[in-house]
Amino acid sequence: MQVTPAEVLANDPHASIFVRVSAYRDVRWMDVLLAEALSLDPNGRWTECWALANDQDAVDAFWS
Repeated sequence: MQVTPAEVLANDPHASIFVRVSAYRDVRWMDVLLAEALSLDPNGRWTECWALANDQDAVDAFWS
């Protein structure tokens, strides 16, 4: 699996990360753009995370 960051946006309580995720497992291949929204605590640690892929069917097929 290779995860390549494209953009990182952040302020005090939130962050957004856009990453390209490429992975190969057995005969399965996945290459998607993933958007993640994060809630941060006062120390900058993630407390919540939501993710959305541009091709959710490919993600589901890869991990099934």
